[in-house]
Amino acid sequence: MAKNMFSLLDNINEDNEIIKNSEDEETSEEQSFFDIGLELEEKNKIDEAIKAYKKAIIKDRSVEAMHNLGCIYEQRNNKEEAIKFYEMGALSKDTDSMHNIAAIYYNKKDYINAYYYYKQTVQHKIYKNLYWMSVCLYNLIEKKHYAETEEQKMLTKAQNIFKLYLDSKKLDKQDRFFFYKIFIEKNDKLFELD
Repeated sequence: MAKNMFSLLDNINEDNEIIKNSEDEETSEEQSFFDIGLELEEKNKIDEAIKAYKKAIIKDRSVEAMHNLGCIYEQRNNKEEAIKFYEMGALSKDTDSMHNIAAIYYNKKDYINAYYYYKQTVQHKIYKNLYWMSVCLYNLIEKKHYAETEEQKMLTKAQNIFKLYLDSKKLDKQDRFFFYKIFIEKNDKLFELD
């Protein structure tokens, strides 16, 4: 599932041209490589924006650049590269990257990895993804991913997670946060895939 960020960064470091160019170019203290990448992306100079974002990752460990590269590669339908950069963002606790990688896995019908990343977002207080966790479990049951003896247990787990999602929609925001915090602390096993 999640990889070591340093192994992912090694893949970027293999691009010698980017490293060489990043040391030759000077940026003002006010304008980071990430900002340059944003400007280039807005001007639809995507290949140049990619280089700037990679420099931002190398020089500044920019989580935003990791996420933006994931988005660019996803838009280009290069899911493997998108996953690589979203994983880097997820390792840096970026919930947008976690959500996006979960969605890619969900669309690939890889419900185990989708569940894993949706669970990560819930643990970072993105509680709307409880719904997607339950949908992943239902899909795992439908795919007969688990043996028949485990199917009822998975179905019950999916129903409980979905019920948690529905119950929380009735609460105001502050009560909802408290409800999730208590529920997750007392029912952490509910979220584990067996």
